[in-house]
Amino acid sequence: MTDHRDELIELYALGALPADEAAEVEDYLASNSQAQQRYSQYQQVAQALRWSVEQREPPEGAYERFCERLAKPSNVVASKPTPKPAKRQSWLASLFSRRYYLIATALTIFLVLLAGLGGRIWQLQNEVASLQPLIAENQQLTELLAKSGTQLVPLADTGTGMAGGSINIIVNPQTGQSYLSASHLPPLAANQSYQLWLIADGTPQSMEVFDVNTSGDALIWIERLPSTGAENLLGITVEPAGGSQQPTSNPLAVGTIDA
Repeated sequence: MTDHRDELIELYALGALPADEAAEVEDYLASNSQAQQRYSQYQQVAQALRWSVEQREPPEGAYERFCERLAKPSNVVASKPTPKPAKRQSWLASLFSRRYYLIATALTIFLVLLAGLGGRIWQLQNEVASLQPLIAENQQLTELLAKSGTQLVPLADTGTGMAGGSINIIVNPQTGQSYLSASHLPPLAANQSYQLWLIADGTPQSMEVFDVNTSGDALIWIERLPSTGAENLLGITVEPAGGSQQPTSNPLAVGTIDA
């Protein structure tokens, strides 16, 4: 059996009930979760209707003219009162059929979910795009490690300013490809850069000029290895920003490429 308070929920959402009926509905809502859900839905519709029409002040004197008109005797013959229906009809139910309301609610939920899904897809696409360079670099490194002749050259600290940092270089003299990994190097001034050199038979040749991040780390892929000799060393120096034609400072670290 339908509780008569169900028919009052819509008017309660609009604030159109007298105090006694409003209190009756509030007691009903406090003990009925389904009624609370319907109230929440009606409240959303009521909010939308409240803002759908611009609110304006009545013309000056409108209230007085209205009261004056009510005070005048009416010449209209009173008609027989229309019997009131036994059951109060919901104006919201007549405005929106139950079926239409359910369809509209489902469509709204679908659009909200679709918008959230679209935003998540866009976010994932951006994350994948940002990872593409790293994926390509990892693939290059994997291929380099798999090639014959590839070797790991750790650069030893010469005691001139590495401050506990480390540098390792994966190099393949046959292909000329190299990969530099630096960790915890000291930060440099804005007008300075690190520079990697190949020292072939005592002649330094520039391989790469690089900077480190705030943690002192750097990962550098190097496509070209300069001409090698009978004895080949790798060294790191601190140079003016942009690099130098020849080293201008003692190397921070040095390593040997095996023949």
